[in-house]
Amino acid sequence: MIPKEIIIIGGGASIQEGIALELKERIKDKFVIALNFAYRHFDHTCLCFVDQRFYIGKLLSDATPETAHIINYQHVEALKQESLIVGIQQSQTMQKLDNTILLKNSTTFERNILDKGCYRAVLCGLVGLTLACYLMDFKGVIYLLGYDSNNTHYYNDIAHRGMNFNRFFSNPNTEKYWSRYTNLKDVKIYNVSPESNILSFEKISYVQMFSLLSTERHNQNEIRRDIREKLGGLNV
Repeated sequence: MIPKEIIIIGGGASIQEGIALELKERIKDKFVIALNFAYRHFDHTCLCFVDQRFYIGKLLSDATPETAHIINYQHVEALKQESLIVGIQQSQTMQKLDNTILLKNSTTFERNILDKGCYRAVLCGLVGLTLACYLMDFKGVIYLLGYDSNNTHYYNDIAHRGMNFNRFFSNPNTEKYWSRYTNLKDVKIYNVSPESNILSFEKISYVQMFSLLSTERHNQNEIRRDIREKLGGLNV
């Protein structure tokens, strides 16, 4: 059974505060969706990605060509070891690993089904949030971590496309994307970043989040099995 409490970890610098408050230990054995490079730093149930270059290892790097090659190779090898990856198919020729479920992209928000596509591949944070809502049957609590950006991330161990890309966290015009989720009456979404520019969700601190988290711990392999079962028919 898929838990009704999901933690989604993005890349915003505010996660540093959580790490200082023992975030890694507090969310151990929870249902955690790691977005992009968060998989390198947190225990997680599954990894979610949007950018095809992330998946195939064509990362951007300021290092020398030789060093960049090593970084990309290590990244690809690490992805092969992941227990479960869920992403968006960006091209028909995209090669899929055995541990991966690929979904279609959609520009419209579908409440109960993903067969028309997952909303919305313009940003991994949106896809991760849609995925979480769908997996919990639109009933439960979701915590958004690192959904902020001031041109920096909480990690600095790799250069990538998302660096300096903060439009969806700083431009008021993009609030229309986040507001799609505010009409889900049985889903409570917390933005664990008081400084975040996203206005659609209640903003709380890490201390508040820790006080709200359930004491339940979950078997990760059982959750992954249920995810595969739920998304299996949508896998492209």
